[in-house]
Amino acid sequence: MTFGKELNQSAKEALAIAEGKAAPAAIYRPQEAEVAAIQERVRKAGFKRLPDEKPFLDDLSGGL
Repeated sequence: MTFGKELNQSAKEALAIAEGKAAPAAIYRPQEAEVAAIQERVRKAGFKRLPDEKPFLDDLSGGL
């Protein structure tokens, strides 16, 4: 099967799944991120926040 035909078939399968006419072959559910724990590890590693976006961009553009 050519790439174009495979792509077309994949699009048809995706549409059937989206319309509920076919079941997906697999479902991926990532684990929930522990944001507070990640932030704590980053802080302990010595990373700092970036400067506030607006003043930072103003400085880059010469205040325009």
